[in-house]
Amino acid sequence: MKKVLIYFSVILFLGMAFSFNSCKKDPEADAVITGFIIDSQTGLGLANADLYFTNDLTAADYDNADYSTTTGTDGSFTITVVAGDYKCFVVYDGFFIRVITGITAITGNNALDAVTLVSAPNTGSYRIVLTWGVTPDDLDSHLTGPDGSGGRFHMYYSDKNPNQYVSLDVDDLVSYGPETTTITSFYTGTYRYSVHNYSNRYTATGGSGIVSSPTKVELYDHTGLLRSFSPPTFTGTGDTWRVFEIVIVGTAATINTINTFILTNSSDNIDYFKSNNQKEPYLDSK
Repeated sequence: MKKVLIYFSVILFLGMAFSFNSCKKDPEADAVITGFIIDSQTGLGLANADLYFTNDLTAADYDNADYSTTTGTDGSFTITVVAGDYKCFVVYDGFFIRVITGITAITGNNALDAVTLVSAPNTGSYRIVLTWGVTPDDLDSHLTGPDGSGGRFHMYYSDKNPNQYVSLDVDDLVSYGPETTTITSFYTGTYRYSVHNYSNRYTATGGSGIVSSPTKVELYDHTGLLRSFSPPTFTGTGDTWRVFEIVIVGTAATINTINTFILTNSSDNIDYFKSNNQKEPYLDSK
């Protein structure tokens, strides 16, 4: 049974009292922005993360930010700015900086979607972060790969640690994610990652919910983001988005984008998630 983590609506409301504004005081500020920053490794709110808002949409850093604030103990924040368009930099030591673009603050209240800040993995490790929107409630990460003994492991919510090198760090059921997977070492062979629409499982149109959510998968190493994946247009039948694979030969890793949908009839059946049936992959060596 999955462990349910319910925190968004109640915690976001209560946490406003604990976040604080350290922005420049602006008597013309008339737009309130609220939001929630999530720790990729716990799925819970990240306290004391710094957010810098700038109306310079071309800014490469936050040195000249117009406003700033810090998340409260539950990861929530609130800030008052002049209505307009903003870029936001989210900063926390040991995590990759997250840049939020396309923020339009109107006079009154403006609620941003929850944002995941990703903890940097160790050198030699990869981290996969799945996020989505309000619906579907529950998308699931599935990773298959060589087990070192001639077979293949299957990491998912019922087997979060199939071997000593692979872990499903966070399994989320209540919208947004993250679902976070970490690979600390590799065997030679192919590692394949898929996203299953558990909320609409085993239905021919389940893939449409993955596309419309919207859903995003990010792949990181210790240096930062290697690749960001968005699902293709859904035109067929399927409840699972087969996203990408990592092919390991010796110390070399090649990332292949798969980007297609398949239909499953069991979350537990590894055969659905280990298949190498691909459509128009392209290669990117790392």
